[in-house]
Amino acid sequence: MNNESNEKNYDKVKKEASDTNSDEHSDEQPPSDAPDDAPATTPPQEEYSKFTKGEKWFIVYFTSFVGFFSPFTSNIYLPALPTLSVAFHKSTELINITVTVYMVLQGVGA
Repeated sequence: MNNESNEKNYDKVKKEASDTNSDEHSDEQPPSDAPDDAPATTPPQEEYSKFTKGEKWFIVYFTSFVGFFSPFTSNIYLPALPTLSVAFHKSTELINITVTVYMVLQGVGA
């Protein structure tokens, strides 16, 4: 019987010790390498680009030129419609469809 009471006491002490340990660590947060007053942001990283600064400006200028030049082509094309209808032996209405298709594709491409 003495052996049995020792086992019960042992189990009781073991349980109390595990309860005490779990209570002590339940409110704690894992240790951190950073001090408490350190900002939580990451340092800014250097921007990376495959293009040089000159190449970037060339892309901007070229894209602007293409966007500016595109509407002028329709103004060159419209006065030539009667000549095109005679040259291709098609009606003016049929040639006007090409202008419509051009404008739709210009809008899709922009």
